[in-house]
Amino acid sequence: MANARLQHLKDLTRDAGLDYFVLFIGPSLRYFTGLQKKMTERPTFYIVNPNGKDALFISVLERDYARNVLGDDCEYHFYTDLSGHAGPFAEFAEAIGFDGKQLAMEYMHSRVFEHQMIMGEAPNAQIVDGAHLTAEVRMCKDASEIEKMRRAIEITEASINAILPLIKEGATERQISLANMNEMISRGSELTWKFPSVISGARSAAPHNRTSDRPFEKGDIVMIDTGAVYEGYTADITRTFALGSIDPELEKAYEVVKQANEAVMTLKAGGMTASVLDQTARDILVGSGYEHAIMHRTGHGIGMEGHEAPYIAIGNEMVLREGFMFTVEPGLYFQGKGGIRIEDNVVIANGGLEQLTTFTKDLMIL
Repeated sequence: MANARLQHLKDLTRDAGLDYFVLFIGPSLRYFTGLQKKMTERPTFYIVNPNGKDALFISVLERDYARNVLGDDCEYHFYTDLSGHAGPFAEFAEAIGFDGKQLAMEYMHSRVFEHQMIMGEAPNAQIVDGAHLTAEVRMCKDASEIEKMRRAIEITEASINAILPLIKEGATERQISLANMNEMISRGSELTWKFPSVISGARSAAPHNRTSDRPFEKGDIVMIDTGAVYEGYTADITRTFALGSIDPELEKAYEVVKQANEAVMTLKAGGMTASVLDQTARDILVGSGYEHAIMHRTGHGIGMEGHEAPYIAIGNEMVLREGFMFTVEPGLYFQGKGGIRIEDNVVIANGGLEQLTTFTKDLMIL
């Protein structure tokens, strides 16, 4: 019998008039089935059948693991390194009856490799992007998911606190990034979805700059963007620190970013659109004269991915519902000087925003 998540996806697939939903290795495969795998040259297909039993095409090397996770909930089709995957997949595609059918898959989590395998055996199949269907299930977090996120956040915040004494003149961005990763792993994090980003000085004016071997200097902004992963759920937290006295303009901008962050937190966001939240933060940034320094949206969903729906951006008219979990991260960036971002993790609960992060928003001078 399908679990509740999988049954929901089956129902949505059927209601959309689709014959099958094809899941590949990635976060949705883990979310709906419990299977955890890394993408390699050995393909894996999980076929969600809204009107019958699901099917799995996977290497025989994963046979025992797959059966332990899935039990009797699906039909198994294995291939070996000796046979290769091409012949067995042709038999699998014929057994499922792909040709002429309407198939959904998540374009963002599929490769041309698997797509071409399907089209090679089922040239009359119609393939559509079904990301909106998986998102519909995954966006509303239940109590167990929220608790896992709380634990990921606890690990992240404790790890940030642990490395603050290491941030001093002469230490490098990379040293602090490595220290942060080690702290998170030692506290129970899985391997994180991204390596901790530590950028400093004028380099912090580029929000997605890469951690470097730059040594810290007095007067630097130090921006740390990091997040532990606990049982598949990933926190995403940014805090901006000052190494001694910083440029007065950056200090002023910090207070404006903090104000924008806090303004969003006061909203009764349940029933509002994502666009309204973005506009709330943006109005404060623009109203303070910083329109030229805005480089990104106010937030994005979090869960089994560091970035997922819903996206808190102008123009996104999606209505926010109970259990939606996302970041609130207004920022300002000044070329040649540095950047400011304060990123918190929230969930919609009882119609409002419950802030899951607890790390201070006040500017910490190290």
